[in-house]
Formats: sequence, C-alpha cells, structure tokens
Amino acid sequence: DPFTAYEPITMIADAPLLAIVNPAVPARTLAELIIHLRANPGKFNYGAPNSGSPTHLTGAALSQFTGNSMVYIAYKGVAPMVQALLANDLQVAFPGLSGVVAQLKAGKLRALAVMAKERMAELPEVPTMVEAGFPQLTGTNWWAMAAPRGTPARIIDRLAAEVRAVLAEPEVRKRFAGLGHAAVGMTPAETAAFIKAESARYREIIEKGKITLQ
Repeated sequence: DPFTAYEPITMIADAPLLAIVNPAVPARTLAELIIHLRANPGKFNYGAPNSGSPTHLTGAALSQFTGNSMVYIAYKGVAPMVQALLANDLQVAFPGLSGVVAQLKAGKLRALAVMAKERMAELPEVPTMVEAGFPQLTGTNWWAMAAPRGTPARIIDRLAAEVRAVLAEPEVRKRFAGLGHAAVGMTPAETAAFIKAESARYREIIEKGKITLQ
C-alpha cells in the first residue's frame, strides 16, 4: 500500500493528457465530441497503451460522462495505439504530447482539448478542459518522489528542498517543457494531499465503470 509504505517527498513533474481524435470524427471542439458521443453510443472506440493508466481512466471518465458511450480497446504501447488512430480503427484517445506531437503538427490527428487547467506552450491554440466547460474531466501523467516509511523528517525535508531547487532552474523547466511536461516541485505535505486526491478520483472512476485489468 503506497499510503503506508512510503513517505511523499515532492512532485517531480506532470504531463497533461490531450483529448485527440482522428480527423474523420466530425468534431472540432470537446463540446461537439460529447454531442456526437451521446448521439452515437457504442460507435466510437477509445484506447490506451496501458489498462489502468491515467490515459485509460481519463477516457473512461469521458465515456461515463457521456452515458458509457465509447468502447475501450487496449494496446501494447503508444505506437500501436497511434497507428490505430491514424487508420481510424480508433477514433478517440487521451495520450501525452510526446507520443503524438508529430502527427498533430502534420494535421494527421486533431487535438480538441488539453486535459488540464492551463494551456500548453507547444499547442497554444488548444483550449483547456476548464475553457471547454468541463473542469471535472482533467487528466495528467505525473511523477512523484517518495522514500520508505519511517525515513526521518529532516531527510525528507532536505531531499524535497534540494529537488525543488533543481526543478526551479530555468534550463530544467525548459527541458521538461520540451517533453510536454511541467516541472512541479511540491512540498511533502502538498504531494501527499495531491496523491490522496488523485487516488480518490481514480477510485471513483474504476468503481463506477467496474474496471479491471483483465
């Protein structure tokens, strides 16, 4: 159990997910996509490279929001998922930027929204979920640092301070941004609260959708 086995130190980075579609999908905004999903239950597929991942559960949340409108397809990696999107075997997906940036720039896939509260510098024209009117449908990949439970508080605090100082450096933030990631650098308490909130949010999606890894 990560809540009893580890002491949160800091949040390293997060990478907002994107709501993307094959250009054949007749939607240019998230609101239009939701209308089409509700009007055509079971006719749109969404996929993810890892079942149980934020990419999967973000799609599950949108499917639940639209009346369990989409069919989930699991893929063994980002590349086969992207190929399925390009072939229109898969109509909707929620990947991070790094796996689809080339296809988006070439117009082979369409981004409808950034699944976060702020726009991405790499895709300044793509609105956020908040701007699209659906603040409850957010999703990111994130990475945190933790230590074994029982690690002295002075060590936790020292590690957090050192890592946060590195993450605040402009060059580091620039390198992260180039990968579609945002350097974060939370305090240990903020990190613990964030992980607890994320766990509760995803648990609700999993239980509502009766999602399993099989």
